[in-house]
Amino acid sequence: MIPQPEFTALMSAIGLPQAAAQYGRFALYCRALQEWNQKINLTAITDDEGVAVKHFADSLLPLTMAELPQGASLVDVGSGAGFPGLPMALVRPDLRLTFLDSLQKRLTFLEGVTAALGVPAAFVHARAEEAGRDAARREQFDAATARAVANLGVLAEYCLPLVRVGGQFLALKGAAGREELAAAGGAIARLGGRVEAVRDYTLPGGDARVLIVIRKEKPTPPQYPRTAALIKKKPLAQSAATGKERHHEPTEPGNLAAGRGAAPAPGAKSEPNGAPNRQKRHFLRQRAGHGHQLYHMAFGGLGHSPRLARLGLCHLLCDPLLNEKPPPGGFFAANTVGSKCFT
Repeated sequence: MIPQPEFTALMSAIGLPQAAAQYGRFALYCRALQEWNQKINLTAITDDEGVAVKHFADSLLPLTMAELPQGASLVDVGSGAGFPGLPMALVRPDLRLTFLDSLQKRLTFLEGVTAALGVPAAFVHARAEEAGRDAARREQFDAATARAVANLGVLAEYCLPLVRVGGQFLALKGAAGREELAAAGGAIARLGGRVEAVRDYTLPGGDARVLIVIRKEKPTPPQYPRTAALIKKKPLAQSAATGKERHHEPTEPGNLAAGRGAAPAPGAKSEPNGAPNRQKRHFLRQRAGHGHQLYHMAFGGLGHSPRLARLGLCHLLCDPLLNEKPPPGGFFAANTVGSKCFT
């Protein structure tokens, strides 16, 4: 850990001079991180200055730009080595912290270090999308944080379902944060969120950062979050941008020819009722799927007369499509097949 005077200066530089009083606890956290990182992969940044600036200061700076209510419940999604949740809790002991991570070995590290630091916390071993579908955790937190987990469109689907209406999601992003936001705007709105603030800042070492504050304005629709496979295959930000993910209303039969709910293609040859010819073929194929059943019904009802049975089957399949009325005496009284018959 960097010497105490340097740490004090660092905390003053980021606008949190009161954090310098927790130097001993931050130093313990730094040592535990460096020791555990030799056994499990927690972080690529392990040097004293890097931990102080790129982990501790980076995790604390959002406290100077976003207001977390006193006693707020905070879920740190994809906690990893505990950033940003644990540094925040060291400076704001009123926060009720929950770590959420998919790997138990990372939670084991966090259980040990929080116990040593005297920080009360809850630990959830689950994937974020699973926790978001769990009624015990869905929309139960005042705030969610995430740092270096995924792009913003995916991150919003992980985090917003966990936040109660009126709460907020703090996304700690790198220099490309605004680009991610431009792509994820539609996804955020679909999930019940509204972008409240975007803050550009730099770490004392000069690295660019973006804090995106998203307010939860309405409940997340029940179909979100989706499964991990679907989130990966069809990112919500991409679907929102292209309009690919739509909920189609049931289609009237007259629209089947040109696609879901679409008008007939220009120049399509139509019958007098306005439906293109291919509509008839569609219905014919659909009805013909039951042709064998209709044939046997007609065949068996006419003393096993193949010719009459064929005529009866033809009318059963075709006449309803061509808007023709049955001849006097019913379908089976016909002697010839109409010129428009497809069979």
